[in-house]
Amino acid sequence: WGADTLVIQPIAPGFRAGTFFVGVTAFSNTTYTLTASLVGEKQVVSVLVAGRPQFVSLSEGEWQYFRFAVGPNATRVKLNASPIFGDPDLYVTTDGSLPSAENSAFASDSLGVELVEATPSLAGFCADCVYTIGLTGWTPTNMTLSATVEYGNSADSTTVHVLADGMPTEGLVQMGEIEYYRFFIDRTDMAVNVTVTAYSGDPDIYASFTQERPTVADHTFSSTAFGGDSLSISHFDERFCAAASCSLHIGVLGASESRFSVVASQREETRLVLL
Repeated sequence: WGADTLVIQPIAPGFRAGTFFVGVTAFSNTTYTLTASLVGEKQVVSVLVAGRPQFVSLSEGEWQYFRFAVGPNATRVKLNASPIFGDPDLYVTTDGSLPSAENSAFASDSLGVELVEATPSLAGFCADCVYTIGLTGWTPTNMTLSATVEYGNSADSTTVHVLADGMPTEGLVQMGEIEYYRFFIDRTDMAVNVTVTAYSGDPDIYASFTQERPTVADHTFSSTAFGGDSLSISHFDERFCAAASCSLHIGVLGASESRFSVVASQREETRLVLL
């Protein structure tokens, strides 16, 4: 159930060099990412796509590497490793070398969630280049790794994060800043829950099925309590999306500087009829 990993050893029956054909079938409607890598004498460096979370599983002391390319006008790069369990550490280089605990331009090795934010004022920041990311398990760990990049000062240039059902993602926003997320609705006969847990500050939720970047002035649903917020959208609501499949667009606004986690999920729902 959930994420799946397949490792094919050269000694496996039927193994041979050449092209591998991969089929993915759905037990239920699903949104997913698929990656493949060849493990040989050299370290494998996988490609990370902006806004698309990558599931990573590490044993204690194991390393995995990723590359994230940014364009020439980049003004901010954010990297986020959110553990489902265990304790990962995150190291980043921008000079083409593989990162390690002893070699990094940026590092985050605290307990739990690891966040790196690179801006032009920091040594090691670069634009029109490749960020090489190294993840290691301080303890055995499963996590999601995501990367975003901003160009210029326009909110429209900010990467939109994709949320996986039931998978929390960590975020950091300054006062007045909005971080955007997209949650694919696989079933329109189920309700949607969005929960933002505040670790510090006061994040607020704004959401819409039609507005891709919801704001305070332009949104359909909102939750603006002090601290954490929760939003529940019934599929019986006339504002719920009518298409066979659609997306809920979510904006998390910092009413003050805020560090938070956001999680979206669908749940079964029935209508009660009073006789």
